[in-house]
Amino acid sequence: MNRGRKTLENRTDRFDILNHSPIGMCVIDDAYNVVFWNRCISDWTNIQKENILGKKIQTIYPHFKQSKYKNSFNKIFGVGKPTNFPIQLHGYIFKEKSPNGKPRVQHTTVTAIPAENAGHYYALFAIEDVTEMTHRIKEYKRIRDLALCENKQRKKAEAKLHKSMIELEQTNQKLIEKNIELDQFNYIVSHDLQAPLRTISSFSKFLQKNSGNILSKKSLKYLGFIISASKRMHLLIENLLSLSKSTRTTLNTSEFAVDNCVDDALQSLQSNIDETKAKIDRQNLLKIKGDKILITQLYQNLIGNALKFVDHKEPQINLTVDYEGSTAVFGVLDNGIGISQEFKNSIFEPFKKADSDIKYEGSGLGLAICKKIIERHKGHIWVESNPGEGTHFKFTLGNIN
Repeated sequence: MNRGRKTLENRTDRFDILNHSPIGMCVIDDAYNVVFWNRCISDWTNIQKENILGKKIQTIYPHFKQSKYKNSFNKIFGVGKPTNFPIQLHGYIFKEKSPNGKPRVQHTTVTAIPAENAGHYYALFAIEDVTEMTHRIKEYKRIRDLALCENKQRKKAEAKLHKSMIELEQTNQKLIEKNIELDQFNYIVSHDLQAPLRTISSFSKFLQKNSGNILSKKSLKYLGFIISASKRMHLLIENLLSLSKSTRTTLNTSEFAVDNCVDDALQSLQSNIDETKAKIDRQNLLKIKGDKILITQLYQNLIGNALKFVDHKEPQINLTVDYEGSTAVFGVLDNGIGISQEFKNSIFEPFKKADSDIKYEGSGLGLAICKKIIERHKGHIWVESNPGEGTHFKFTLGNIN
């Protein structure tokens, strides 16, 4: 007995340098006797070395009797080649738990070490606790999978957005082409209608002037209706042509004073100004770069509205320019009938009028033309008004010095 204990002690002393290793280490001989048990594995298993040295490993861990382990160990004892025991294939060699009660994730390598007797080997178990590393790898994989999933969804969303943008661009292009076709149709039809309309108007006036007593009063009344309708039709066609020109013609850009455009507009409206006894004030209206003819038409339409939409009083019109930050805001302010809130957007659409405007003659295209002109100058138009309190049309223009 003393001789066997002495032999075991000698064996244990041989591996004593491994006692301070930070990983669990133990040694068994080819008879499965435990000949070394270091401090780390003692801490993990709560089995002190004096309680296991010299005993067969199967008495503590019966699963060592399983063939999948015995076959591997026999190869080690026979040929001395090291063997790995990954947990995925072999489970836990030493089924111990960490302080939180969960099983330790271990990676076990068994290496053959020559024994004292030639041709015999010890099996050195190196058990590394990879619990934290495994959890980190799992978390990394989770984050990676989540990132891959989000990236896949993002690429899918980007592809969908790209497809939608292409479809939108195609739709916009088709819309532009249709608008061009519509403008061309509008221009051609309006232009071609002028000749027969002039014929109707001219012969109606000739008939009215030279009928003598041939036509009855009732017939003359109907003839007056034809002439009046011809005038309204002529105005509508002129405005349709103006609307078409405001969108389809190339801008003839130059630098000019807005005051010059106002002068031209007022000259065109002089008979209306005299007839209504309108009073028109203005500020210094700056210089801009734009199409002088279109800006003149813009002011002619806005001032013309201010002269028209008054209720039995002399028009008071003020041509304004104010600043919002660095942006110049032009305007035409009047003392007319005003506009209800519900119509402040629709009045800029073709053929749309406010209810209060119905009794006044007009094609319903004037403000639509104004909007097109301003949009072509990269500006914006809006209205500030209340019924009975006058109207202030305001607009910006893109190119201003």
